Amino acid sequence: MVEELTVENLPLNEKIHIKKDFLGYRLVYPIRNEDGKLNLVNFLVGGKRNLAILIMLLLLFSLFSYGVYELTRSMRDVVENPCDYCVDCLVTNPANAGLNVIGLDVIGGVEVA
Repeated sequence: MVEELTVENLPLNEKIHIKKDFLGYRLVYPIRNEDGKLNLVNFLVGGKRNLAILIMLLLLFSLFSYGVYELTRSMRDVVENPCDYCVDCLVTNPANAGLNVIGLDVIGGVEVA
């Protein structure tokens, strides 16, 4: 969203810098303060508004990355030990012959011994 630069929305009691380009006039955030010190926020991200947008994007990216990590971890758990997640494996696996699992007495209308 490009905010229109008018006299009404200019900050009062603050020195501003404007620049004319092919789209019109816009606010410019200088990398040096009036006393000559380097302004790192303006130098690195181009202003406080851009810094807030960058933080939001990093937060969304980290949430998305965590979601993908959890999904792949759960898929890896199923692949490594499918009998923990499969009803048929618990019934037909000879290693689980003596296992009494609640709700697995009848599967598909067939009584399991």
